Amino acid sequence: MCASAPSPDDHVLLFSTHHINGDLFSIAQFMEELFVLYAAADPDAVELTPVEATFAEHVQEQQAFLDGPEGERQWAHWSARLAQPLPKLALPLARPRPPVLRHHGDMVISRLPPGLGHGLKGLAKAEGTTFFMALLTAFYALLFDLTRQTDLFVGTPVPGRRGESRFERTMGTFVNVLALRVGLDGDVPLRELIARVSTAVREGRENQDFPFPRLVEKLKLPRDSSRTPVFQSYFTLQRLGGPHADWLAFFLPTTTPLEVDVGDMKIGTLPLPQQEGQMELAVHVYDVGGELYSEFKYNTDLFDAATVTRWMERYERLLGLLIAHPDDTLAALLA
Repeated sequence: MCASAPSPDDHVLLFSTHHINGDLFSIAQFMEELFVLYAAADPDAVELTPVEATFAEHVQEQQAFLDGPEGERQWAHWSARLAQPLPKLALPLARPRPPVLRHHGDMVISRLPPGLGHGLKGLAKAEGTTFFMALLTAFYALLFDLTRQTDLFVGTPVPGRRGESRFERTMGTFVNVLALRVGLDGDVPLRELIARVSTAVREGRENQDFPFPRLVEKLKLPRDSSRTPVFQSYFTLQRLGGPHADWLAFFLPTTTPLEVDVGDMKIGTLPLPQQEGQMELAVHVYDVGGELYSEFKYNTDLFDAATVTRWMERYERLLGLLIAHPDDTLAALLA
């Protein structure tokens, strides 16, 4: 962490940390508490909400889970779902694949048309599923369109603090990742694809406590230094709400700069480049006050911005087709 003062009334604080130190919720909480203390006339007089449990306690509980019957049950589920051989995502490359994954990346961002969100929420309600699952269905359709692969994995994050209020203010990475496997082909109607994706998500969430790194370790997968294990694509929906919502908004794309008032200070953000190439393709959809944004992060060793921008536009088109033609097959829509 370092600070500078370009002018008497403007100060810049640079804070850098590894993701292992905290998830997004933790970083937002850290920022909130930091600036409350910074704005206080007497920081020593500020009483912050105490931490009820340490991250070490979370680790101990997780180990007890892994050693117990529920850990065994969830391991049985995932070992069956991840039966080998596992498919490797075969997106059309713009450049030869390097022998070693280097995590070089970039991103493109688009604001989605306002009607898409309303239409997707209506479709999700009619199909007995969720907004997230409808968005994810369109992503599977995009991957099928680009690869014609009938066995696809997508990674998606799940929170690790659910129902654990005593860890609410604990700094740490509580997020786990689910590897969702879905089978599909051109003859699948979109309604059926929605159902398949919804089933994969629900089953994954019923077994979401098994740590993904331990899963990879136990599967003893053949090493491939050019790819991430199990899945090479990633999808998430990020919505504001709950504690620290104002600070969480700092991490989301918006059409206007965001500010938070703390005492007599106004806190804003400055754009900085990030490391975006952890996955071959990672799609983040953000719901910011009812505005929807899609953010396509990609590995620049494999793809270029023009290609990924076209994929983003195809994803937006597929969202519209999902709303308008849910009874049509994938092949009919992609023809």
